Amino acid sequence: MENLSPKLGDLEAIENASRDEIEALQLQRMRWSLNHAYKNVAHYKASFDSAGMHPDDLKSLADLSIQSDHIPGIKIKGIIFFYNGSSSNHIIVTTENNTNLKLREGEGFRDTVVESIHSNYVIFSHHNQLIEVAIGR
Repeated sequence: MENLSPKLGDLEAIENASRDEIEALQLQRMRWSLNHAYKNVAHYKASFDSAGMHPDDLKSLADLSIQSDHIPGIKIKGIIFFYNGSSSNHIIVTTENNTNLKLREGEGFRDTVVESIHSNYVIFSHHNQLIEVAIGR
C-alpha cells in the first residue's frame, strides 16, 4: 500500500505546531475577532458593555468556557421559547425576594443578566462569567 502521508517539509508550520503553539494562535485570532466585533457591531458592543466585559478581558482560551452550574439565590421555574432570537422568549425564575420574576434576554437583576435563552437552558452573565443553567437547577 502506498504511503500518501505528506513529507514533513511539505507541511505548513501550523500543521506541525505543538499544542501550545496552536492554542496561542487560536487565542490571537479570537482576540482579533472579539475586538473587531466590539468595534464594528453595535449589538456585540452593547452585549459586552451590559455584561461589564471588554474583549481585552480575554487572557486565555479557558476564559471562554461556560460553567454548567447554578447561581446562588436563583432557580429557573420555566422557559418560554419560541425560536432563537425571538423577543417573546422569556424565563420565569424564583429569587430570594420574588417568586415569579419574568426575564427576557438582556434583562437581569442585581449582578446577573440573561445573555441567551434556549429551549432547555439559559446562559447568564454573573460576576463577569458566563454560566449555563438548565431548567430545574
